[in-house]
Amino acid sequence: MRIMQMRVAAKLLATLGAAVLAGCASGPTTTSSYEVDYARVAQVEHFGRMFGSQVVWVNYPLKRSDATK
Repeated sequence: MRIMQMRVAAKLLATLGAAVLAGCASGPTTTSSYEVDYARVAQVEHFGRMFGSQVVWVNYPLKRSDATK
């Protein structure tokens, strides 16, 4: 019985160690080539105020960054 508990504990420890190491691995580093289109945001919010609507942004409109052109 004691040997069985030791094997289970060793497997659990190995699995936990692998999970911790996988969680610490760095993901791919990507540079975003898009930025928020503030002109479009201002335009939409202006029209929203004109017509008495409330604008709630879930995803801001994006445009290509000047650095990638």
